[in-house]
Amino acid sequence: MKNRLYSRKVLAGVLAASTLAAFGGSGLSVSASDDLPILGAAIYSAGDNFNTYLATAIEKTSADGYFECSVQDGQNDQATMNDQVDAMIAKGASAIALSLVDVSAASTIIQKAEAAGNIPVIFFNKR
Repeated sequence: MKNRLYSRKVLAGVLAASTLAAFGGSGLSVSASDDLPILGAAIYSAGDNFNTYLATAIEKTSADGYFECSVQDGQNDQATMNDQVDAMIAKGASAIALSLVDVSAASTIIQKAEAAGNIPVIFFNKR
């Protein structure tokens, strides 16, 4: 049990570090309200413990003042998640981190991010 908890903490740390690294590039958009970069993030279902753990880790890192973020729940529906990604892009997301409902939708998300100005996309999954 300790190894599993440690692995989750390490993965959460890696995800947070990857997210911060995505903001390290030049030309990324920032929030007009407080000059923090915006991370658009979503998990496929809040009913999944692992994804909820990662969502909590992302939100805790956001609370430290490195970036602005509110993790969305895809409600186990890829169409809902696609709409959430569209909203993230419209709000000026500097990077997007997702645990997709349907992994085959990755190309659609990447195309949306590229069309919006090459927004970095981070995919994570429990598999």
